[in-house]
Amino acid sequence: MLLNQKEELARKNDKLDALIATREKFFSIISHDLRGPVNAFHGLSTIINSSIKEKQYSALPEVATHIEKAALHLSMLLDNLLSWAMNQKGSLPVNPENLNIKTISEEVVAIFQTMAISKKIQLNSNIESPMEVWADRNAVFTILRNLVNNALKFTPYGGRVSISAKDEGVFTCIRITDSGVGIPKEKLDRLFVKKESKRTWGTSGEKGLGLGLQLVYEFVKMNYGYIEVDSKENKGTTFHIRIPSQKFEDEKVPQELEHLLDR
Repeated sequence: MLLNQKEELARKNDKLDALIATREKFFSIISHDLRGPVNAFHGLSTIINSSIKEKQYSALPEVATHIEKAALHLSMLLDNLLSWAMNQKGSLPVNPENLNIKTISEEVVAIFQTMAISKKIQLNSNIESPMEVWADRNAVFTILRNLVNNALKFTPYGGRVSISAKDEGVFTCIRITDSGVGIPKEKLDRLFVKKESKRTWGTSGEKGLGLGLQLVYEFVKMNYGYIEVDSKENKGTTFHIRIPSQKFEDEKVPQELEHLLDR
């Protein structure tokens, strides 16, 4: 009887640990996803102040349009987060479906366009034809939002950030490329290793907690994908995210691809 009680207590402790870990991940998602629109509003306020000081009032109607779009995307983001919160059942929900990466990429670009404008960065989606992946929609949005947000944060004024994609058969490769400050090799080797949260600072003083890339790594894995990074200091960075382009048979990863998912 004591042994059974001990085993039951151990199971309950494991479940409690899983719930706490899920809660922490969820709060991290909220923090990172809200930071993008907030930064966009900050950038727009800078443009408004500059226009007023220079008496260039003709630019204000366009700024008002960007504010309206940013508010709309913020509302949509809050709706998505609320939906996630209401569906919490001890783990982050994973509901894979066929997703059009071109459409999602363009929506992410629209969310961050005001932030890009405030730093005079060219932000583009260069996916010309529809490409599909089999993945959870919220997870893919979180992956792209975090990587584009990071790219903008670490790219100086007048730089470039782009999203592209390539059909590689079993996988679709999504690339987020920037002309930013790059990542030192000693950090590149341990980029996705879990560590204590530490603030990082972008080229315009933007704040970060260092949790975004950990979320990206976990969400890519959660969708049976893998991620690679190419980066050179002062030259820029490219993240390669490979996600299955269609549902695996019987939802099992083919044996010949298992070594890729261990990366």
